[in-house]
Amino acid sequence: MHRYAPWLPALAILLTTGAVAHTPDQPLGDPVVRVTFDTDGSSTHPLAGAWAQSEGLVTAPVHLGAEGAPQGERYGRLAARSEGASSAHYVIETVMRPGVFLQASALVRAPARPDGVTTQLAFVVCDAARPGAAVAEITRDIPAGEEWHKIEVTLDPIRLAGPGYYLSSVEFRADGLQAGQAVAMDLDDLLFTGDVDVYFERYLPRLAEEGAAALRASLVEVNESLEALPAAIDAPADAPPAVADALMAAAEWYAESHSRIDDWMASLLGQTVPPTAVVRGNVLDTRLMRSILEQAEAAENLEPRGPYAIWRLDDTPERYPLPWDVAVMGQLVDRVTLRATPGEPLHLALAIRSQVAAAGLMVRPGPLQGESGAAVPATAWDAKHLLWWWQAPRGATNGELVATPELLAHNPSLVTPRTDAADNRLDGPIPADAVTLVPVNAEAGEVRTFVLSLSVPRDLPPGAMSGEILIRSAAGEARLPYTLEILPFTVVDSDPKLLVELRSRLGPDDPGSLATLSERRMREVLADIQALGGPCSVTVDAPVPEDTDDLSELRAALALRMDAGMIHGPLLLHGTEPWLLNIAGHAYSAAGFAQHNETFLARMRQVAELGKELGVEGLTVCGMPSAGVPLAHHQNVAAKACRGIGMPTYIEAQPGISHSTGHMAYVSLCRDDHTDSQAAKRMGFELWYRPEHTGIEEPARLRQEASFGLARRGYTGLILPYWQPCGDPLDDLDGVAKDRMTAYPSQDGLLRTVSWLGLREAVTDRQYLRAAEDLLERALGATGVGGFGARPEVPEIEALRAAWFAALDTADPSVAREELRTAMAGVARWLQDQP
Repeated sequence: MHRYAPWLPALAILLTTGAVAHTPDQPLGDPVVRVTFDTDGSSTHPLAGAWAQSEGLVTAPVHLGAEGAPQGERYGRLAARSEGASSAHYVIETVMRPGVFLQASALVRAPARPDGVTTQLAFVVCDAARPGAAVAEITRDIPAGEEWHKIEVTLDPIRLAGPGYYLSSVEFRADGLQAGQAVAMDLDDLLFTGDVDVYFERYLPRLAEEGAAALRASLVEVNESLEALPAAIDAPADAPPAVADALMAAAEWYAESHSRIDDWMASLLGQTVPPTAVVRGNVLDTRLMRSILEQAEAAENLEPRGPYAIWRLDDTPERYPLPWDVAVMGQLVDRVTLRATPGEPLHLALAIRSQVAAAGLMVRPGPLQGESGAAVPATAWDAKHLLWWWQAPRGATNGELVATPELLAHNPSLVTPRTDAADNRLDGPIPADAVTLVPVNAEAGEVRTFVLSLSVPRDLPPGAMSGEILIRSAAGEARLPYTLEILPFTVVDSDPKLLVELRSRLGPDDPGSLATLSERRMREVLADIQALGGPCSVTVDAPVPEDTDDLSELRAALALRMDAGMIHGPLLLHGTEPWLLNIAGHAYSAAGFAQHNETFLARMRQVAELGKELGVEGLTVCGMPSAGVPLAHHQNVAAKACRGIGMPTYIEAQPGISHSTGHMAYVSLCRDDHTDSQAAKRMGFELWYRPEHTGIEEPARLRQEASFGLARRGYTGLILPYWQPCGDPLDDLDGVAKDRMTAYPSQDGLLRTVSWLGLREAVTDRQYLRAAEDLLERALGATGVGGFGARPEVPEIEALRAAWFAALDTADPSVAREELRTAMAGVARWLQDQP
C-alpha cells in the first residue's frame, strides 16, 4: 500500500442532516424484486438497491468491476431478462432536503437493447412518506450502442411545500420488454452538486456484515425517533408539552445517532483509515465524494514526499479544508505545474497533512530557473496560512456560527478559535500579523492550508521554468517540484469597470474602533482595491447628515480617493436611506410627504454641487426601502430628484422595484433577472451587477458570478461591497446582519480573505477573455478573411473561438481559463509563424 493510502478513506457513506433515509427494506409501491450492488461477489451494500417494477423479472447483480468506461474506470452494469414483465426499473437511492437546487450528471449507455425496447435515465424526487408519488421528475433517453453519453440535468429549483423529508433517486428504466428478452444498461461517473445530501457513491467498497447491520439499525432508530417531527413542526404555539418534548427528544436522538455511527465507523475501520469527511461537527459534506474516489485511485501512482500528503486546491475551490477534514477537495500531487502570462498575479493553494505530529510546519517556494537564463527569486513569492474562525452564515445573524476558512495571514496565532465552542480568540483588540510566514505546529492527521502568491515579472520570456517548494517541520523535510510555463502572450485590463463601495464613516485613527475608516486605513483599503486589477474605482460612502449642511467628511473621503487616482467612480449616497424611509413613511400625508421630499431634494443638490466641484463622475442613490412600504411614492421622488440635479446618477435598485429606473441616466441592479435586464437595455440604461456572494465566504460562487458570466449577461460594471461592517467587523454577531468584508483591519495593513482571491481570479478571467478577443481579431486580420464572425480554415483560430464561446457559458471558470490559455497559446504561436 502506498504511504498516502492510510489517509484516504476506504469508505465514504454520506450521512445527511435533517433528512430520513429510505431503507432497502421498505417497498416502493408495487411488489418488487430487490437486486443489490455486488463488488466482488461476496459482499453487498446496505444503502442502495435495485427493484423491478413488477414480478416476473430476473436481474443479474450489478458488478462494479467491469472494464471499459471512458478512462478505464469501473462502472456499474444492470443486466435484466424478462420472464413476463414488460419493464424493469433500477433505483439508486439518495436523500435530498426540500427547497434546494439540484444538479446531476452521469455517463450512460445501453450496449444491449432489443428492438422496440426503450431505455431511459430518470431523476426523480418523491415524498418520503409516499415513495411512489413523484414530486418532480426529469427523464433522458439512452441511445442503444457501445458509445457513452453524458447526461446533465438541473432541477432549478425544486420547491417542495410544507415540512417533511424527500427522496431523490436515479433510475434506469427499460420498457417494452417481451418474455425472454434481455437488456443491459451501464452507469458511470454519477455526480450530484449543489446543496444536496447524497446517500450514494460511485464505487461501493466492501462492508463487513456486522457493520452493515449496525448502520442499518442506527438508521432505523433515527427514522423511528423522527416520526414525531412533522407533528411538532405543524403544532401551534400553545402545543401541549408532550409535543415539544417529542421534538426535543427527536433532535437529541438524531445528533446522538450521528455520533454513534461515527464512533462505529472509526472502530470498524481502525485508526489508520478515518471513516469519512466530518465537516463542522458531525455534518458530512457531500461535495467531497468525488475527491475521495479520485484520490483513492491516484494515491498508488504518487511519489512519496516524506511524511506528508499534499493536495493542490483549485484556484477558487467550492470549499477550503478545515484542520479536522479527513478528505480534501483537491488533487493529491507529488509535483505542481502552473501556467501564467507575464505580469499575471497567481496563487497556489496547498493543503498538507502529516502522518505524525509536525512541529514548526512551514512551506517555502524556492527560486524558479528557466532554460533561457530567466529567473524568479524565492523572495518574489509570499506564503500565508489560511486560517479558519467562527463566522455567521449568509443573511441576518441569528446566533448561528459555522467554522469558516477565510483569513490569509503570516501569523497562525492571529486568531485561535475554540473547538469546543463557537468562540474566536483574537490576538488583541486589533490583530497583528507578521511580516513573513510563521511556522505552525500541526497535530498528526491535521490538515493545514497554505496560499502561495506570486506576481509574475512582466519581462519574462515565454518558456518553462522549474524549481522546488520546500515543506519542512520537525517530522521531516520534503521537496515538491514545480514548474511555471510563461505563455507567449499577455492579458490586458478589461471591462467591466469595478466599482467598490466603502460602507463606513470616516473617523479618527482609533485602535479601539474598527467600524470607522481613518485616513490611514482608507489609504490601505484603496491600495488593496487597486491590487485587484482591472479598471477599478471607488464609490465613496460617507453618510450625509440630515440636519446640517456640513459635508466636510464627504469632501475628505473624496480627496483621499483622488489622491489614489481612483476618480472615475460615482459618489454613493448611503445617507439617502433615512430620507427615503421618511418619505415613504409619510406617503399618505400630503404635508409630511412634501416636507420630506424637499429635504431629500435639497440634500441631493448640495452633494451634486460638491461632486461637480471635485470632478465626481456621478451619484449613486441607494438604500431603497423594502417591499413592505409603499413603493411608488419614494421611487418617483428619487426619480425626479435624480433627473433634476444635473449630473449622471446611478440608482441602486432592489429586486422588484426596477420600474422606478425609467427616469435614470444609469441603473444598477442587485440581481441578474433576464426580464429586467432586457427592459433596462431597451431604455438605454447601463447595467451594473452586484454579486450576491460578495462579503460571504464563498469564493467559488463569487468568481462564477463576477467573471465570464458577467460578460455573457452584458453588464457594464461590477459593484463590490468591499468594506461593509455592521458594528465590529471582527464580530459577526454584534449587528443586525453579518459583516461583509473582503479584507479585515489589522495593526499593520489589511488581512485579505478568500473572497479577495475569488474577486482577483474573476478580474483575471475577464482579462483573459478580452485578450482572447484581441488575439482572434489579430489572427483573423492575418488571414485576410474578415472580422470576428469569419471562419478561416485555421485549426488554431477555430479552437480559440470555441474556447471563447465555451467560457461565456461555463460553470467552472478554472477549467474555462485553462482552455483559453491553451487555445490562446496556439494562436499566439501561429501568429509568430506567419510571414
